[in-house]
Amino acid sequence: MYTIKHNPEDFIVNEVPNVQLLETGDYAIFEMKKRNYGTPEAVGRIAEALNRQVKDFGYAGNKDRKATTTQLISLYKGSRKDMDIEALDIDLEFKGFSHKKIALGDLEGNSFTIVVRNLEDSDMQKAKQYAESPNPVPNYFGQQRFSSANHLIGRELVKKKFGHAIEVVKEHDKAYQNQIAAFLKSNPQNPIGALRIIPNHAMRMYIHAYQSYLFNCVLKEGVVKNIFTHTSSLPLIGFGTELDKIPSNIRSIVETIMKKEGVSPRDFINRQMPELSSEGNMREAFFVPKNFAILEEGDDEAFQGKKKITLSFELKKSCYATTLLSFIFDGCADLLNDLV
Repeated sequence: MYTIKHNPEDFIVNEVPNVQLLETGDYAIFEMKKRNYGTPEAVGRIAEALNRQVKDFGYAGNKDRKATTTQLISLYKGSRKDMDIEALDIDLEFKGFSHKKIALGDLEGNSFTIVVRNLEDSDMQKAKQYAESPNPVPNYFGQQRFSSANHLIGRELVKKKFGHAIEVVKEHDKAYQNQIAAFLKSNPQNPIGALRIIPNHAMRMYIHAYQSYLFNCVLKEGVVKNIFTHTSSLPLIGFGTELDKIPSNIRSIVETIMKKEGVSPRDFINRQMPELSSEGNMREAFFVPKNFAILEEGDDEAFQGKKKITLSFELKKSCYATTLLSFIFDGCADLLNDLV
C-alpha cells in the first residue's frame, strides 16, 4: 500500500490564486506558508497572536494539515506589520491590499509536489504509465472533505434534526464540546442556539460535506454502470437543483440516491438557520491533471526495500490530489470503496 504524507515536506501544495492585489484597500493580503496545520487551525493561531477575531480573516481553500502549504489569506483592516508574528511553522508575507475579503473558491487551483513512498516496482510502473498517458479521473471529493463525520452532521442539519446534529458534533468534533455542553446545561431545549456556538464557516462546511457525499454517491453509481462520459457534469444537490433539466440517465441516479437518503433539493432551504441554506451547483464528473510529471525516483530510505517517487502536477480548484493518487495506484474499484 502506497504511503503519502510520511513527512510534511512530502506533500507540498501551492495555491494558484485568483486575487487582484492593490496598493490600498480594506483587506490586507498575506501569503501564509504553514507546516503541520490545517488552514482553520493556522488562521486561529494567527488570530490569537494578533488579538483579532477569526471572522476578520478570509481564505480560498482549506489546505491539508500534514503538509507544507502556501496560500493567500486576507485580514480586515490589517497592515504590513501584522506579518510579524511568532508562531511555530507559520510564516506570513505581506502581498498588498484588496477591496474584498478572500472567500472560499477565490483561486484558480493548486500545484502539487508529492513524494509517494512504500512502493513496489509494479507501483512505479503504474505512475510511469500514467505520466505517459494521463487519463480522466473520476472527480470524487477526497476523504479530507468529510473528516470523521462532517457529512453525517450535515445530513442532520439538512433534515432539520438539530438535536441529532448536536449529538454527532459532541461525539466527533471535540473543538466545541465544552462550550456546547455548558450552553445546553442552561438551555436544554435550544439546540439551534448550541449549534450557533460553532463558527459559521464550520457549520457551512458540514452542509458542503453532505452535498459532497451525495455527489460521490451519484458519481460512484454512474461509474459502476459506465453511463457517464468524460464531459458529464453532475449536480451538487441544493435548493437550486432543477431535476427536470438534468439528463434522464443522471436524473434517475440522483432521484434514487435522494430517496434512499430521505432528502429533496428543497430540504437545503433552512428557514430556522438561513445561513446554512445552500443553492447547490454543477461539478464535472471527471478531471485530468495538468503538467503531470515524475521529478525523481529511487529507493525509499523510510521503508526498507521499497521505492519512492516524486510527482508534480496541477489541479483545478475543488479537485483532490488524494483522489488522483488513489486512481493511479489503487485503481477505480478501490477508490470507490475508500470514498463512499
